[in-house]
Amino acid sequence: MSDATGHGAPMPHMTHGGPGRAGGGEELGGIRAVTKYMQRTAIQGSPDILSAIGRKWVPGATEVTGGSHPFTRHFNDPHGYLLLSFAAGLFVHPEPGPVLANIGLEKLHFLKPVEANDSIKVQLTVKSKAPRNDQYGEVKWHVALTNQSDEPVAEYELLTMNAF
Repeated sequence: MSDATGHGAPMPHMTHGGPGRAGGGEELGGIRAVTKYMQRTAIQGSPDILSAIGRKWVPGATEVTGGSHPFTRHFNDPHGYLLLSFAAGLFVHPEPGPVLANIGLEKLHFLKPVEANDSIKVQLTVKSKAPRNDQYGEVKWHVALTNQSDEPVAEYELLTMNAF
């Protein structure tokens, strides 16, 4: 028979894998095999083990220190959270208004150090808005900080609670 697949021929769409019941077809790269790659996996362990496996520090793990301590930097090297404070001073409005609270900061990246004589600019762009109840909604802002040469120095997402 010219149209017979033969014993053990792959038929990945079939639950049983085809003739010879070849492992449910999952080892053949068929549709059912794809679901194996889409399953969530949980890893349990101490924070140190999880940090080692994920190659990313996990709260509770032993802290690795290297280089100079961030609090040993001179005033002439203001970057990091001092920069965020300066930026907030540029966009926080002193009068009461619809912004009820800053509720978070996400995806913070410091891109370039800022020196004492540098000036900074802040650009706020509404990234998304989501109602939370009848009184307020959450606004996610993209915040971009640049220096006097329009070079990016930091960016992050700011979350605010805004009244309707």
